[in-house]
Amino acid sequence: MDGGGLRRGRAAGQTHRENQAAAAGSPLLVCDTDAFATSVWERRYLSERARGLQPWATADLPGRDVYLLTSHAGVPWQDDGLREGDLAVRAAMTGWFEQALTAAGHSWVLLTGSIAERLALAVRVTDAVRARRAAFGPAITDGALTSGRAAR
Repeated sequence: MDGGGLRRGRAAGQTHRENQAAAAGSPLLVCDTDAFATSVWERRYLSERARGLQPWATADLPGRDVYLLTSHAGVPWQDDGLREGDLAVRAAMTGWFEQALTAAGHSWVLLTGSIAERLALAVRVTDAVRARRAAFGPAITDGALTSGRAAR
C-alpha cells in the first residue's frame, strides 16, 4: 500500500471509530485529530508533495459541528518527546489549519489567550453546540399538515 493508501485506510478506520463513539449516545465527542486534520498535517511532512485535502478527509467525512483550533501564540513549548516545538512550524500550522478549515466551509473557533481563557471559550462553544442540538424545531401544526409544509 502506498503512503496515500495507508493514510486513507487509517483515516477511514479513525472515522469509523468516531462514528461508533458518536452513536453510543454521548452528547459530545471531542477528538484530538480526525481525517481532516491528518490531511492538513500531510503538508507539514510532505511539503510540496502534499496532495491537499483528500476525499477521505472532506467528502467522506461526516459533518462536524465545530473545530476548536488552538493558536500557537502565547503557548510556551513543553517538550514531551513526541511533538515538535519549532515556533515557525507551529505558526505555519495554525495558518494552514485556518486556511483549510475556511476553504472546506467548516465551522471553527480559534482558541487564544491564557489556558484558562482558551478553556472557557472552548466550554462556551461546546455548550452552545450542545444547546443547539438539544433544541426542538418548530411545532408541526394542523395548518402545516394540511398545506403540505410539514417537515419531511
